[in-house]
Amino acid sequence: MGWVLRQDHDPDGARSSFETALRLSRRSGDRADVAYASLGLACLAADEGDWHRAAMLHGVAQAFL
Repeated sequence: MGWVLRQDHDPDGARSSFETALRLSRRSGDRADVAYASLGLACLAADEGDWHRAAMLHGVAQAFL
């Protein structure tokens, strides 16, 4: 859902969705979903021009794949 909200120009909704997905996937131990949610947060950071945060979150996503 985060990706859809991002596409619909709703960064707050997208962030909330990605953070929820990250929390749930960490709890369940699903590494692929941790990576996917982290990548979503990285894209939102890039959208906002926060390149340092985007790079860090992209690294987190890569580490979980």
